[in-house]
Amino acid sequence: MRVGAVPAVDRTAAKPVLTRRLELAADFVMHLGTKPINGHTDVVAGVLSCRDKTSAVWQAVGIIGPLKDWLLMRGMRPLRLSIGIEEAGDLIADLKQALMA
Repeated sequence: MRVGAVPAVDRTAAKPVLTRRLELAADFVMHLGTKPINGHTDVVAGVLSCRDKTSAVWQAVGIIGPLKDWLLMRGMRPLRLSIGIEEAGDLIADLKQALMA
């Protein structure tokens, strides 16, 4: 139920692919692009995702330069693999905890 507030989410700690906050009613989601997306420390960037692409915020933000864009795209190549590894690690931790209980 909307009451006039604009929900915004800061998701700097988790990978955006795993936390789909726009699908859960957030209007804006901010992501850290350095480590979670890029995987390296050679670029400093952020991502602002908006539910409504006609939003004034969507139109007001800057555009990343070509070198930073290339660095982010390069770092995203192994993203699918690292997500799989993290999910497997979480599953192992959950199983260990269940066995110890």
